[in-house]
Amino acid sequence: MTQQTAGGPTYAGFWIRGIALLLDSAILFAVSLLIRKVTPAPAADTWFSTAELITSIIGLVYFVALTCLFGQTIGKKIVGIRVVSQDGGQAGGGKVLVRETIGRFLSDILLLIGYLMAAFSLKKLALHDRLAGTCVVRVKS
Repeated sequence: MTQQTAGGPTYAGFWIRGIALLLDSAILFAVSLLIRKVTPAPAADTWFSTAELITSIIGLVYFVALTCLFGQTIGKKIVGIRVVSQDGGQAGGGKVLVRETIGRFLSDILLLIGYLMAAFSLKKLALHDRLAGTCVVRVKS
């Protein structure tokens, strides 16, 4: 359930979203270490190892699948925030896919300014939220 203020939902700010992303990154880093232990080392002439490819795919599936199914990743669940559509409903698969792929890619390549936008927006919208029509709100425990 979304936490409501008198005028609507309580939007999740920059720092709480950052903490959730750090938690998710720690989870994916641990998975990456495990994958690197069980996959062979790359040949000297390859620029992208099998472990890196597997880790990238798992990371993408992690963010897209959990956000589609539950509206939140493990990190977001721990800090009590959820991704929703800007109209307040559940963010559909198309919106989540745009948010977690194209949107995050653009937020990343723009020197992380796309993420920083959430700190200066009334609804705390990052670039990937704006592109996908989503927002991140606090949820009741």
